[in-house]
Amino acid sequence: MRKILAAALFLFSATILRASHLDEAKKLFGEVSRLKERALREFDLATKENPSDDVYLLKAKFLFENGKYAETAKTLKKIKNPGYEAKRLFALANYFLGNLTDSIYYLDKISK
Repeated sequence: MRKILAAALFLFSATILRASHLDEAKKLFGEVSRLKERALREFDLATKENPSDDVYLLKAKFLFENGKYAETAKTLKKIKNPGYEAKRLFALANYFLGNLTDSIYYLDKISK
């Protein structure tokens, strides 16, 4: 009887732990989403306050890492003197958008 009770208690506690992990993951997911939205607003303010190549590149990296490839390309076009990293990111963003001509063009510029 004790073994059955111990097994039932184990299964019950394991179910509760899984549920609490899921609840915590949901909570964190919501926090991450809010933080991403906040970061994007701050990037927008930063580009208005200081529209430099460095700020645009950092914003473009953020957009790219969040799957916003069209916005990444649009932001990168604002960079006056694109370096290796900006060109590479522009090539990748265009690749993911299906703009292979632009992607190849910027990959070619990197190799020279």
